[in-house]
Amino acid sequence: MVHTDQSTATISDTPSDIKNEKSILPQWFVRFSKPARMVWLGPLLGLLLALPSLFSGYLLDDHFLRQNNVSESVYLKRQPIDYFNFISSESDFNYYRERGILLSWWSGDQFRNRFFRPVASMVHAFEFKYFDNAPWVMHAGLITLWVLLVILVSLLLKRFCSSPAALGVAIVLFAINDTHAFTIGWISSYNTLLCCVSGMVAFLMFDKWCIKGSIKALLLFIGGFTNALLCSEGALALCGYLFAYVLFIHKGSFRQKTLKLVPPVLIAGSYVVFYFAFQFGVKYSGVYFSPVDLFTSNGIMIPVKAGALLFSQLLSFPPICMALVPMGATGMIIEVVLLAVLLFLFRKSLFNSPHSSFFFTAMVFSILPFALGPVQDRLLLWSGMGAAGFLAELFSEKREKKGKVRSITMKSLLITNTFVSLFLFIPSLFTMVLLEKPSKIAAEIITPNPTVVLNTPWDISLWYPPAIGAEMGRKWPDHLYPLYSGADTVSIMRTGERTIEATVARGWFTTPEMERFSRSSRQPFKQGDKVKLDMMSAEIVDATCDGRPVKVRFEFTDALESFTWMQWTKARPVKREVPKMGIEEKLFSRPF
Repeated sequence: MVHTDQSTATISDTPSDIKNEKSILPQWFVRFSKPARMVWLGPLLGLLLALPSLFSGYLLDDHFLRQNNVSESVYLKRQPIDYFNFISSESDFNYYRERGILLSWWSGDQFRNRFFRPVASMVHAFEFKYFDNAPWVMHAGLITLWVLLVILVSLLLKRFCSSPAALGVAIVLFAINDTHAFTIGWISSYNTLLCCVSGMVAFLMFDKWCIKGSIKALLLFIGGFTNALLCSEGALALCGYLFAYVLFIHKGSFRQKTLKLVPPVLIAGSYVVFYFAFQFGVKYSGVYFSPVDLFTSNGIMIPVKAGALLFSQLLSFPPICMALVPMGATGMIIEVVLLAVLLFLFRKSLFNSPHSSFFFTAMVFSILPFALGPVQDRLLLWSGMGAAGFLAELFSEKREKKGKVRSITMKSLLITNTFVSLFLFIPSLFTMVLLEKPSKIAAEIITPNPTVVLNTPWDISLWYPPAIGAEMGRKWPDHLYPLYSGADTVSIMRTGERTIEATVARGWFTTPEMERFSRSSRQPFKQGDKVKLDMMSAEIVDATCDGRPVKVRFEFTDALESFTWMQWTKARPVKREVPKMGIEEKLFSRPF
């Protein structure tokens, strides 16, 4: 059995340990699940599933980062240590908004977007400098990091699982979880994988320090945790594992447990103070939140996002799918309700042993920091070990009379986390390809002439074409103005030689997760508000009671015929004629 104190006992491979005839796990798997076998089989499974991404090339955000190595680019160049600095000043904001890159007329003036990821940034700078035309090298690096992460997680699971059967299924569940594929197949996710690998090494050292009191292990933990934070702010999720470890695994008095948490609390606390003192992070966004938002009107969305991510983690269902559908927040609320049902069914299993308690608590607390950001699959890489361990403990429980509903639910979870995950893993490696195609089309048809885009499916529709176009040697216009982005129908009417009116019955920002990236709900519009750009102004003619535009009048400095006009039709952008005077057009766009 795994120790729950400071001893060094581990799972054995003896037949008596492996026999577990009363769980829902197939007996062939129970007999097959020898720790010595599973520790190498898990990484092998992870490698085989990840290999197809080797030649997927650059996708979406990858083009952003690559712009720092492109000779002629519309993007502002950054130093190798600061590639994740997108918009950090008023001049950056004005520059990008005028060109329709990352921002639009509705973006809040105070919006900022800059992350502190120097290690990941320098890795990207090195690879773009020496392997710019060989993205497969970067994908090979991602796959290597992924395999290394599976090995580290396997070693940790071997420490904390209660039986060989639980260990075997936990390793497999982590290695084949389709929510991890999104991260593995995307070069821009280097920061996430680097962060997780360094964090798991730190966790191993923390465990060794707690058991043996080794100063060397403590120093290695401090170094590993610090390096993880320099890769990504997501490393704060490690605190969830350390808290759960001290609470359920480490044996000692309350004082001894508290002292063990002093080093990580000091490191995390210093990092958070530094992070906010130097204005890192995303400010005034309706998608990214800060802890302060817990006490504002946005507060309800933070636990809703956390619950939706937790449900997706337990079900092994890609959370980005729920974020992309027009349901938006409604879909996440449905997930939270289903999560509550799941937790009620398994309420007795959550804390029936130190092992289950540790894994469940670690999973929950490692997800919480990510509830402040957009709903994406790569946010679940940290919580993956906790989820795999908890589900494995659940699946390997002895079967007693626990009710038909509970039994059916357990078997359903086993199926979704194994067969369904395997089925979805490889397609999930290429999730970003769905958005890449319309971005390439836009990059090919947009000319340097001032351009107006009547409608797009969501905020990100025009983020990537400028970068893709720069790689093709194409020039982006100095003035590009999207009028509406969203999942609703927008009515367009030309009302004068230089004016257009746009109306959306339910208003702008009806799907917050995909439309409010650059404007917080704390920045409402009101009737009469006016936004002035170099060649266009937008005046709010009508707005909802919660400050969302319903009708907007756009006035241009030149005749409409002097602009190039575009719209999204079906799932792609197309050029079109100038809107005709007095004729109302209803436009609807979809992303796929």
